[in-house]
Amino acid sequence: MLLNNVSIVDARGRREGMMLCLEEGYIVLARKGYAGDGGLDLSGFTVLPGLIDSHVHLQLDGGADPLAGVNFSPPLRERCLELLRRGVVGLRDAGGAFNPGYAQAVLEPPECFPRLICCGRPLTVPGGHCAAIGEPVRGEKEIRSAVQRQLSGEGGWIKIMLTTGVVTGNRPPGQLQFSFDELLAAAIEAHGCGAKVAAHVQSREGVAMAVSAGVDSIEHGLGLTVELAREMARREITLVSTCTGFAAMAGKGRGEMAEKAARALQEQLRAVAVARGCGVRIVAGSDAGTPYNGFCGITAELGWLRRAGLSWPEALASCTIQAAKMLGWNGLGLVAPGYRGDLLIVTGDPLQDPAALDNVAQVLRGCIPAAGKADLWAKEGIA
Repeated sequence: MLLNNVSIVDARGRREGMMLCLEEGYIVLARKGYAGDGGLDLSGFTVLPGLIDSHVHLQLDGGADPLAGVNFSPPLRERCLELLRRGVVGLRDAGGAFNPGYAQAVLEPPECFPRLICCGRPLTVPGGHCAAIGEPVRGEKEIRSAVQRQLSGEGGWIKIMLTTGVVTGNRPPGQLQFSFDELLAAAIEAHGCGAKVAAHVQSREGVAMAVSAGVDSIEHGLGLTVELAREMARREITLVSTCTGFAAMAGKGRGEMAEKAARALQEQLRAVAVARGCGVRIVAGSDAGTPYNGFCGITAELGWLRRAGLSWPEALASCTIQAAKMLGWNGLGLVAPGYRGDLLIVTGDPLQDPAALDNVAQVLRGCIPAAGKADLWAKEGIA
């Protein structure tokens, strides 16, 4: 497949008047020039790397109380297809009680859906944060057994609810749920299986514990200090920002939930600013599925990251190349030779108008049109 008059935008900036050659799932050529009349003219469009949402909850429905009456056979196909239509080609489910085998079975053929990494049932305490979808454990022995059971020695990710959160019943966010020794046991067991650890953290004490234990990503990271951020950067621990989820609860929730979420949103923005100033890798997550937060893609989070001080290329990197690095998806995240043809084509120029990211014309998975406007390709006999 040859593409002419291509405007490319990725974390490295903009390149105009480019020619792209896509072949066998990969970008094999990206250079200035014109491929001749055999190529598809993309004048007026912009080609970007497909987007990655690194924090979603596919099991939850995004309603007022998604943890009530949890569906253990959620409509994964519909939710993943909706995200694909919004330009999302990769997802990390940050905690759910559905069987990963169920996801594998329903998301067929896989090239028609976003790539998916599942963290499995998040480790929590009895009656703790997200207990409805979590695996309640107490003590190092139970934690090690739970990690082994979830990973089966095959690698991947686990999630641990290190602190309480905005929706933890009547308890305030940020209270520790596990001791340092328990968290360390989870990290050692997971790393021994070749897996990574994502820690839900909403307090300074929790961040300090997570950093010391050597987790791989800190979700939310409220309470982050400069000293802790510098240590995160040194240890290459990623901060996953979820402003969108807090903003949804603050704007649409009521009473104590709205108040807690509003405070959490301001703390999240501050944590992102601190992390950026200290060189921490920042990755974007929508927290889709949480209260009042549907499966609307990752672009809203980029707006919040810009508000926290990230440049546009930095914000775009948070849901492309930086997310791909965190998730171990080599070959995703840039529009360059050798990278996978998982691409987003939009109408307009997102550098001039970030809202253009929502003007999805076509989404490619492995160079094959997977979502978008079929007429973009029909005249070339591609669709």
